[in-house]
Amino acid sequence: MHCLRFGGYAVEFPPSEKLSRRRTSFRSTTQKTKVTRRVMEKHSIHCPDQLVMPKTKKLHAIIEATANKVQGHPKLESMLKIKLGDNKKFRF
Repeated sequence: MHCLRFGGYAVEFPPSEKLSRRRTSFRSTTQKTKVTRRVMEKHSIHCPDQLVMPKTKKLHAIIEATANKVQGHPKLESMLKIKLGDNKKFRF
C-alpha cells in the first residue's frame, strides 16, 4: 500500500491502477461511457452523466481525501489552491 500525506493526515490506497485501458482512447464516447458506468457500478459510485470520473483510483483517492478534509475546514481550500497550484496531482 502506498501512503499519501496531506498535511497532518494520511490516506492509504492501492497502487495506481488505470480504470480505462489504453485501448479506450480509440473507442467512441458511447463505449467510454459504458466502461465508465461499469466502473461506477462496480464501486457503487453514483455520478451524473455530465461529470467526468477520475482516470485512476489514485487520483480518485486524492480527490476524495481532499474533499473530506476541506469539508470541515473551509479556509483549507484556498490554502491548497495557493500552495499546491503547481502540483500536477492537484489539478482537478
